[in-house]
Amino acid sequence: MATRSSRHQSGLRSGERLKVASWVFRVSCIPLAILVTAWIAAPFADAALVGCLRIRPGAAECQVSDLVQKSVKELATALLPIVSGWIGAVIAYYFVTDAHAQAAQDAQLLVGAHGFRSRLKRILLRQIMRLDTDIHGVLLPSDGDALLQNVEQVFKGAEARTRAVIFQPLLNGRKVVEVIHHSTYFEYKDRNREQNSIRALLNDPEVEKRLRGGTVWMPETATVEDALTRMQQHPAVQDIVVTKNGQQQEPILGYLTNGDVLRHCVASADRGEDESRD
Repeated sequence: MATRSSRHQSGLRSGERLKVASWVFRVSCIPLAILVTAWIAAPFADAALVGCLRIRPGAAECQVSDLVQKSVKELATALLPIVSGWIGAVIAYYFVTDAHAQAAQDAQLLVGAHGFRSRLKRILLRQIMRLDTDIHGVLLPSDGDALLQNVEQVFKGAEARTRAVIFQPLLNGRKVVEVIHHSTYFEYKDRNREQNSIRALLNDPEVEKRLRGGTVWMPETATVEDALTRMQQHPAVQDIVVTKNGQQQEPILGYLTNGDVLRHCVASADRGEDESRD
């Protein structure tokens, strides 16, 4: 709210400066118009003056004509730089002032963004992840296969999950092989209605293409800021598996989705706005 309000006020100030600069420009046009009019009218004034004095054409007429034109030109030459410089100075003042105000606002936003990132660095993934014991998935034997319908049961269960984690057993726990999304599974089933093998699903070229880069492994020391950076660098990332050292062959400690990370980013940003208002 504070950021939006400051932007609105800055917009009002910019509009006011533009109005003032426009008004100054219009007022400054008056002496310019007088000078231009005098310049154009000089020959006519010359003729009128000659007529009024009833001076016959000849040397005297030329002298009067030269005198009038010379006076107008000298006046214009003297005043034009002064008026032009004044106009430029006034308009430049308002626009430079606006530029400085905008630069100050941008600097404030950068400081706010830095503070936001700093808050994310203080939140460890292990503080917000779902623990291994809370993750529902399908166990795939290391040297065998499992029925594909087990994956479908995850999607059609009472909680209507949209992701199924495929595990393999380890001596000290279990590791994540892959995370299958609802859309990927049913797209595969439409093409392979008679297939009932999880390994066949994982080895399908189209499925491999869709899953590529979607799951990443991160160490338990990683922060929400680390996860957000990884997601920004690789937009395909949708699932984050937490292990001791961030290795796929290690036992899983916890799991997060890209939605979990973004929700904590939004919550951190909201807390930052509340602190700034206080």
